[in-house]
Formats: sequence, structure tokens, C-alpha cells
Amino acid sequence: MSGYQVPAAVVSPLLPQGFKVSIPHEEGITLFAFHGKLNKPIVNLSDQDWAADIIRPTKGRWVYENRDVLVRPKDVLFYWLTVRYLGKDYHAMGQQAQFTPQ
Repeated sequence: MSGYQVPAAVVSPLLPQGFKVSIPHEEGITLFAFHGKLNKPIVNLSDQDWAADIIRPTKGRWVYENRDVLVRPKDVLFYWLTVRYLGKDYHAMGQQAQFTPQ
């Protein structure tokens, strides 16, 4: 059994609207998948407002961006991630991040 852990994600708002979620690239990662929902906990694997598979890193990070949603201070992003590392999928379930005023 591999001791691989999905890297901690950085969640940040985008201006004028939206947000991004990213993890650092490391050798062996070939896919980063994001599944998320705003202000409502995810109750099962198909319960999401957004889902995307990212197939290549950008400037050393695997990045999901959503510029369509208006994010307000104190909104909470509920999400889970999948990282394909050395051909095997690893998950970070039950994640959340609160947006803070800028």
C-alpha cells in the first residue's frame, strides 16, 4: 500500500469573481480532479455543482479555475479532490475552505 497523500490544496478567490483551487506538481501526478459545491456540504460523490479533470500542470501547479461564480466573504467551498499518482487514484474527501474578505 502506498503512503501517498494528496497534497493540501490552496483555495483562493479570483477578481472580479470566481475562485481557484490548486496543488503543487510533483513527478508521478498525471491527473488532478476537482469536485465542488458552494455553501452546501457534499453528501455523496455525485452531489456537486462543478467537476473537472485537469490533465496538465500550469507553472508547476495543478489548477482548477471557476470564473463564473460570484464568491462572497464567508462563503464556504465544500470540495473533494482526486490525484492520479503513479497510475493510481488517491482522494481527499470532505474538504472545505471559507473565503475571507480581501
